[in-house]
Amino acid sequence: MSGEIVGPRSAKRLRLWYLVIVIAVAAILGFSMLSVLLYRQMQDYHDAKYRSQYVIVGEISIYAQLVDSQVATMTNTSMSLNDRAIAGTSAVEDLRYLSSLVHAVREMYLADSEKNETFYTLGHAVDTLGMNAETVYDNLLRNLTDGVPMLEHPALNAKLETAAALIGSLSHVLDAGFNEGVDFEKHPYSVVNNLDLASIRSISVSVINAF
Repeated sequence: MSGEIVGPRSAKRLRLWYLVIVIAVAAILGFSMLSVLLYRQMQDYHDAKYRSQYVIVGEISIYAQLVDSQVATMTNTSMSLNDRAIAGTSAVEDLRYLSSLVHAVREMYLADSEKNETFYTLGHAVDTLGMNAETVYDNLLRNLTDGVPMLEHPALNAKLETAAALIGSLSHVLDAGFNEGVDFEKHPYSVVNNLDLASIRSISVSVINAF
């Protein structure tokens, strides 16, 4: 009957049903808002990471070339000891900075990833070059500050020049990771994803083996 009166129990069940619907809708809206927030946070994280990569990889490329030139000057026995020492100061400092840049990229990836392994190997190569460069630089410094006769190490100089040239050659590999014509601020992208990781590892191993 259209005029049937709803009993107390039926009214109570109806109110409970409405309450369930309201709670369900509120929960769906809440989860939707949370999903949007998490997505935006994830997007912000990736954008910030990719912008950092762009800057750091660009710096690695620049300093790889600088180190190549500085080491070549430091080991050039036809130049004055003063000029070689100045180049050595820059080489040692820039190799330390280069190492920190490489390890910064490595930390962006999980320890068992290919990218982490690649930049770990590159970091090892840079540190190996830096350690050996300091040997020559220390000799130059002692000569200039303490008057100790300069002890040349032709074999070590040759190894340093070879290793530094290899580090310098990384620039071509790294520069290939940049998308020309793309504004990385507006459209962040992963430079590392574009890199030839096998080539970087190969060059790094050659640097290590040079010594």
